[in-house]
Amino acid sequence: MDLEGIDGFLKQSQDLISSARAEIAKLSSEPSKPPAPPPAETKWEILIRMIATSDVIPNQIKPAATAQAIQETGRGKSHLFIEHSNPFGMKWRDEMKPFAVPALVKVTSEASGEGVFCSFMTLQNAVNGYWAWMRRSPYAGYENHLGSAEQFLRFIGGIWADDPDYTRACLGHLAEARALLRKFGWSDSATAGKLAGDTYLLDAGHSRSAQGAKSRDGRVTEYSMTSMMVGIISERLKAEGAATDLFDPNPDNLVAVGRRAKGKTASLFNHLNAANANGIDEGTEAFVHPKASARCRELAALCCQKVCAAIGTKNRGVKTANFTVLVESHATGAEFNVLMESFFLDDWTDPATITARCVKSAHAIADAVIEYFAD
Repeated sequence: MDLEGIDGFLKQSQDLISSARAEIAKLSSEPSKPPAPPPAETKWEILIRMIATSDVIPNQIKPAATAQAIQETGRGKSHLFIEHSNPFGMKWRDEMKPFAVPALVKVTSEASGEGVFCSFMTLQNAVNGYWAWMRRSPYAGYENHLGSAEQFLRFIGGIWADDPDYTRACLGHLAEARALLRKFGWSDSATAGKLAGDTYLLDAGHSRSAQGAKSRDGRVTEYSMTSMMVGIISERLKAEGAATDLFDPNPDNLVAVGRRAKGKTASLFNHLNAANANGIDEGTEAFVHPKASARCRELAALCCQKVCAAIGTKNRGVKTANFTVLVESHATGAEFNVLMESFFLDDWTDPATITARCVKSAHAIADAVIEYFAD
């Protein structure tokens, strides 16, 4: 190549370099586009996440609830779900006052073409309301069918819907339901337990026929909340390898609690207090039998301590009383019998706040039992 050719090659190279530099400068001067945000959760996905992480619905029953939601909403597509946050097709009942309001809804499932259904304030209320629904009288005895989602659906299916194919359809959705729940961290695997071999009697204060204390406006009853609390405590203790026996005085006379308490590791009687309160924190307290052992009092004190820390109440301490459940259980020789009054229900009105306090209290009581009796 002669000198003239070399000069031409060098000039062409320099032109290419200059062009590249100009393009780089142009690109660097343009603002970079932010990464696309992740897609927002759909209402259906939010529901599944809430069921998966619920503190209220027992872990092994969550696939059953999800299967019902699949059946009732067509996977989140029904008008009842979209407009009224009702994923389970729940008709209006007075027991739903803490969670929903009644709404006249057009539906093809009703002969008249419409029906009065629950319109839930939030999806969280719908999830909590679902489990409160089980404490209605038509579902009496559901506690004996919590071994699996399949067992539970076979028990409630015929009560829930008149359609004879309803149970079969829900059972057919269980595999899909479990897959959906696993996306949000749900697992049906059992954990190695700290309470292996222990058995606990759990009592929800009062009963369906005698609901106990009420919130300031009367919408929320003690029994509706203590039933939920017992379910949470039971799940926590079973997750640690314990067995639980749930006591309900409706089918079983109250004095029978003594027979049921005999031989148990501990008996926990769960209540919410009332004293015509004025909205000022009245505190947390526990009761034991007047002749309770020092160890029983220790457990009661630990329960109070944990609940107070969880919900911010003042500690009223451990007291003695001759309540029937304490007298009958103590008479059998059972050592650990504790009646908890987690807080004063009539200090509160908002159902969501009451539910949250009950959930925290239940976990705190479970924490105390696990800490005290852990192997």
